[in-house]
Amino acid sequence: MSAKMSGFLKTVLIVMLILCIPLSFVLAGIQIHSYANLNREVKALNEKQYKLIDENRRLVSEISVLTGSERIEKIAQEEYGMRAAESSEILRVNIVGD
Repeated sequence: MSAKMSGFLKTVLIVMLILCIPLSFVLAGIQIHSYANLNREVKALNEKQYKLIDENRRLVSEISVLTGSERIEKIAQEEYGMRAAESSEILRVNIVGD
């Protein structure tokens, strides 16, 4: 290779290296920005998850209160005038299969 060509290649290489340094800073800045956005999103999703878990606990507690046998019996007696059947009022039916 001629000296002129060798000098040109060195110059091109140096220019490329000089351009890579600011480019790497720009790319690092973009990556930091993306990481910060993802971090905010993760925090928001965690907060939403905690709220949903808390609401689920509250709903499960409500269900257990609403399905309690004492509550159901009280509503049946007070609102519908129902009562527990006496043993003499119970009719048993046996179905015999083929």
